[in-house]
Amino acid sequence: MIDLVNMNDEWGGIDKEILDAVVSLNKLGIITDGSCYGHIDKSSPAPWIGVGANPEHDEKLAEETKIAKSKMQLLFDEFYTKRPTSENVKIIIDDFGGSDSFWIHNGGEEWKGWRVDVDEVVAKIKRGEKPTGYFNDERKARRAKTLPIYQKEMDEFAAFLKKKVGE
Repeated sequence: MIDLVNMNDEWGGIDKEILDAVVSLNKLGIITDGSCYGHIDKSSPAPWIGVGANPEHDEKLAEETKIAKSKMQLLFDEFYTKRPTSENVKIIIDDFGGSDSFWIHNGGEEWKGWRVDVDEVVAKIKRGEKPTGYFNDERKARRAKTLPIYQKEMDEFAAFLKKKVGE
């Protein structure tokens, strides 16, 4: 049984603004393992939720992930029916996490650019270099405009999920 009251994730906490989506997904049997609501001056440029299969069932990991991904796609299909949304704002399934997990997020080009930057920062750290200049004023200004749009979409998806679980 999932402890929805004291829920935590691999990052040590759950941003309160994304908690409704995380709790609802877990109630629907889609087990989450990390999340972020997005930030202007650090971390992700858009909200995301990591979905991972139950680690207590390692032998069934691939099948559980496949089932969770199918459930998630059905939820997106229903959520986006008759709901015109730009591809940049639409929440998608991203296999970035590999075969044992996936992420859902929006953010389009902003997200893709961030992932490239994250890879560059990791490479610098591995070379012993200090990564600098990532959160410059231009990037912060762009995020100040785009992040609220992405967050609003995640908020509306969370409200949709809450209705699905009867809250």
